[in-house]
Amino acid sequence: MRRAFAARNRLTANLVTALRVAEAGMRVFPVVASRTLKGRWKMSPAFFGSSLRSSRSAGRIQGWWDVFPDALPAMLCSEYLVIEAEHYPGGDDGITAMEMLIAEFGDWPFPPVVLTPVGKQYYFQNQEPLISSVNFQLPDGINVLASGNFVIAPGAILPDGSGWKIDESQPSSIPELPKWLQEKLRNPSY
Repeated sequence: MRRAFAARNRLTANLVTALRVAEAGMRVFPVVASRTLKGRWKMSPAFFGSSLRSSRSAGRIQGWWDVFPDALPAMLCSEYLVIEAEHYPGGDDGITAMEMLIAEFGDWPFPPVVLTPVGKQYYFQNQEPLISSVNFQLPDGINVLASGNFVIAPGAILPDGSGWKIDESQPSSIPELPKWLQEKLRNPSY
């Protein structure tokens, strides 16, 4: 009984989050989470072309969640760029690496931060706009999510109960990238 109640609350929370994000003016689409062989969560669009058909329509969003009740709400990275620092047990520690970069370069504009099940996401304006890549001059465990990628919306909850939430101690306005980070992203390492 308790497990069924928790699952129903999680599913309701994901739909409510999708509707809240759409009401705030951002386009959302459903993403399905599945476990990899290493136990990590893999996020995949719920249907072919779903990111291209992302929407702000409450009716369309409700319809998607009727079909994919376990879906997580995702947002395209087009107007913003997300630096994602992750740490998996036994893997690279992107959180510590990011903290070291911030300490080394010092010029940090304190962007909004979303706490994820495995790390932190820092939101910046995507001015150029940059395209997602794994070849940027950043340490392992730090990803750049930009045009061509998506993030899970804050408020979403995975089947294991972990989720994404806004770090309320950080500012909410989205700044430009600091100069040192712009340089690292302009000069990919191939």
